[in-house]
Amino acid sequence: MSVETTYQTSRIKRHRSTKAEVEARREALLDIVDAGRPMTVKFRVLSTPELLHAVAKRAAPRIGSYGWRPTHEDIAQLRDSTGNAAAYRATIRAWRKAGFRVRAIKKLAGRPAHEFRAQSAEAPDAACIQN
Repeated sequence: MSVETTYQTSRIKRHRSTKAEVEARREALLDIVDAGRPMTVKFRVLSTPELLHAVAKRAAPRIGSYGWRPTHEDIAQLRDSTGNAAAYRATIRAWRKAGFRVRAIKKLAGRPAHEFRAQSAEAPDAACIQN
């Protein structure tokens, strides 16, 4: 370092706060927070099809393991996956692997289980129904 290069003092002058000033600021902040109660901050991640599919694929091995029983989060994830065909397919495969029947999975997902199919007039049983 050369002799000409010296450090200059800052033009911004600062002073240290006393303990009483810090406490006064703290109390003022706490009063502001108390005045705003009740406060709820919710962080919500948008459920994109890619996210739903990734979550379904990640959860599939755990769901398919022996002795697994669904939690509230698993059922919520199943219901969320109904909006995306790929995610729903991955989720339903994992639930089937865990031993759940398709009808039970659809019921938990909130989807209609089509029990009765409309019979056509050509079906052999149709004659019995029409008479």
